[in-house]
Amino acid sequence: MSRVRLWKEFRGLSPAWLACLATMAVAAGLGGRMRAVGLAGYFLGAVTLGALSVGHEYTCRTLTLHLSQPARRERLFLEKLGVLAAVLLASCAVAWLGLFDPDVQRGLGAGWRTSWWVLAFGLPLLCGLFVAPWLTMVCRNALAGAVFALAIPAAVWVASDIASAIAYGGVLATTIDAREFALDMFWRAMVIVCAMAAVAGWWTFMRLEAVDSRGLEMRLPTWLPGRPGRAAPMNAAPDFARRHAMWLLIKKEIRLQQLTFAVSGLYIIGWASLVWLGQMAPATRTTLLFTLTIFHLGAIPLLAGSLASAGERELGTLEWQALLPVAGRKQWAIKAGVALAVALTLTLGVPALLPYITASAGIRSEVAGATSISVAYAVTLTTVMGLYVSSVCANGLHALLISVPAVFVVMRVTGPYYDPWYWRPSTMWQRWSWMYSHTAFGAVGILYTALLDVLVIAMYAGAIGMLLRYAMTNHRSAERGAVRVWKQMAGLVVFLAIGLSLWGGVRP
Repeated sequence: MSRVRLWKEFRGLSPAWLACLATMAVAAGLGGRMRAVGLAGYFLGAVTLGALSVGHEYTCRTLTLHLSQPARRERLFLEKLGVLAAVLLASCAVAWLGLFDPDVQRGLGAGWRTSWWVLAFGLPLLCGLFVAPWLTMVCRNALAGAVFALAIPAAVWVASDIASAIAYGGVLATTIDAREFALDMFWRAMVIVCAMAAVAGWWTFMRLEAVDSRGLEMRLPTWLPGRPGRAAPMNAAPDFARRHAMWLLIKKEIRLQQLTFAVSGLYIIGWASLVWLGQMAPATRTTLLFTLTIFHLGAIPLLAGSLASAGERELGTLEWQALLPVAGRKQWAIKAGVALAVALTLTLGVPALLPYITASAGIRSEVAGATSISVAYAVTLTTVMGLYVSSVCANGLHALLISVPAVFVVMRVTGPYYDPWYWRPSTMWQRWSWMYSHTAFGAVGILYTALLDVLVIAMYAGAIGMLLRYAMTNHRSAERGAVRVWKQMAGLVVFLAIGLSLWGGVRP
């Protein structure tokens, strides 16, 4: 039985582990700046493996069977940690052999040369082994465990930078002494966090229960109108029958985005903490706020898209939702609309509103670059791609892991052809005016330029429409065959290839 359980644990981790090894191998082969991408993949892969070690029990609904095995809880947990430690050590060895860069080491200070590489390769191992499993058991969700396990080192790093800035006169940690001070605080705090997570993880697993429902996240007072517990008139219709079906579907989609709102809430807390810390220099505060905004801008669209379809499939509600007396197109329009609305509101509205609420006039100009309406292009495309990947995945964590490299590849491919800043109204007016005054064709030049712009906009809108249409087809089907996905990708590639060829052939 022990051999069977060990093999089951390895099977649960092997897909993510192989994907992590492939990412590091490609980054090591390309070299240069791609080594940093490989290190990021190693960190993300280690945390994901830690979350999946317990999270796959929730995803596959096997927690009850696992806890009812004829073995002590201690043995079950040690078996999980043993398999997890083996794959993490193998990943660490591959990362060290393929991604270690001596040139970067020589450029660091004496105190950083050893500490930095120990943290770069050892910290992901500790977070994946102790922090991610514990948070997964607390949240009862693999995706939430991975996201919060990544958020803890980021929060500790920001806190270390703040402490370093305060200790060295409010200046951002640029000197060797200031960086060593921040690094020393960071690794000490993370060792404490990992030690506490190891103890808490053991304690949590020993008392873990197979509860299918996560319960109510928030309880409102019963005296409010329409709340449970309030006496209803006799022969009255049920409460849900007195509400519009479309509004109930919208509420259901918003509830699927709980993790997205939680991550945005952490961003707001970090913003408020940095703004209200008066000892920091304005330049230091602005740099940290801009960094937080960039991470928030990248994480929210991925989460909003990844949770929309896969989250419902993971909860087991997709089948009976399809049987509701509401047209499937309407249900999908609500799902896609809520995901896009949440992503655009949180990525564009919240960062644009926070400087005015906190009366931080000096921050507005620096952070405006990350909250400009031009980035709505990237947010929309990222959300739609995450929504498509979510429609072919069984859970939100798998959808998020696949969406990250997919978005990276698409942005790299379309970047030379499409620049969001190119579509600012002032830039477009300047381009059209130049074509009118500096060419012999006059108004014909403006028409020619406008046709090029319309072609690119049609390509963008067409790609978005095709992804949404394909995602709706996948979402409404219980079968997620690879043949259909390859056909869909082939159609999208052909469409983009034709459009880019036309634009590249006629562009002046």
